[in-house]
Amino acid sequence: MELADFLTKEQVVTDLKASDRWEAIEELIDLLVDKGRIKSEHREAIVSVVKNRETSMSTGIGFGIGIPHASTDLIDDVTGAFGRSKAGVNFDALDNQPVNLVMLFLVPQGQFQKHLHTLAKIAKVLHKKEFRKALEDAGATIVAYDPEGMEVAAPMMPSVTMASDAYEAADGADALVLVTEWDIFRALDLKRIAAAMAGKALIDL
Repeated sequence: MELADFLTKEQVVTDLKASDRWEAIEELIDLLVDKGRIKSEHREAIVSVVKNRETSMSTGIGFGIGIPHASTDLIDDVTGAFGRSKAGVNFDALDNQPVNLVMLFLVPQGQFQKHLHTLAKIAKVLHKKEFRKALEDAGATIVAYDPEGMEVAAPMMPSVTMASDAYEAADGADALVLVTEWDIFRALDLKRIAAAMAGKALIDL
């Protein structure tokens, strides 16, 4: 399961107002209610189950990332909401640093494997932020392309230019990094990619 399977542009908050993890949970759940992803009569019960999970151990996993989550029988499909905080949210994170990216997700009760897979996928995607930041700090300009998640990704990565396809992303690049496993990338014309690039570094993560 990819993030684009359950996260749309309307489920993204580009400027979270929350100052702590409890407010962040409520703000993102309110968004899901507003967008019809959660029934309004189920709001309090879902807030409670997410907060109970968060009480047992903070989901602030470090590097400015928080992933509050829970399973509930009040939804039929995986859903979630993403928030970006410019000021930082107090999440009692593992590294004691404020959280800037909060990805809340909910999984139907009893779907344990899907829960674990979704959590792992989110953690992997958000940790790529540190890789992007290191490149930006070194003066790099980043151009990205994803066949499914562009609309969702754009608000999360305001400093990244979005390309219309992989070949446009490669045009004039000093280095090209593959960070997903879409079949469309397996079928790339590597000679065309090499001809478009200024450099010859290809990194497959």
